[in-house]
Amino acid sequence: MTYVRARDWPPTVQAADYTDQLNLTSSSYVPGSPEVGVQFVAPTSGRIIITIGGGARDNTNDNRVFLSPQIFEGPDVSGTEILAPSVTIHGWGQTSTAATAGYGSRESLYPFPGAGETELVPGQVYYARVMMAAEQGVGASADVFSRFIIVEPAP
Repeated sequence: MTYVRARDWPPTVQAADYTDQLNLTSSSYVPGSPEVGVQFVAPTSGRIIITIGGGARDNTNDNRVFLSPQIFEGPDVSGTEILAPSVTIHGWGQTSTAATAGYGSRESLYPFPGAGETELVPGQVYYARVMMAAEQGVGASADVFSRFIIVEPAP
């Protein structure tokens, strides 16, 4: 009989916040306030499934809103960054009109095959958080109404 040990398959962790992040004008990724993040332990496989999402709207109809994970080795943001925020593989982007909010998410494997990402060290503590940015047009802003992150071990 084979036993699954806690270090082989640590628990799934998640965080969410529904505090409005209004008039976001930063085209660089920012964490928002309050920050939405989780500590997690890397499973024996060294891989996780990370889900990021939320709800947002463009206030001026000429930009997009991006939500993306950022991962640090260690228990908080003082550790070494191993995944910089980007919507290319792990993030989610929303385009909408000023009158409507769009909600969505993106689930992805980390490290993503062929992306050159650093494999996680089994048993090591990591910190992942939601970052957000707005693709800017002249005078553009965006609103983010909810943000969430889920980190689960992958086989």
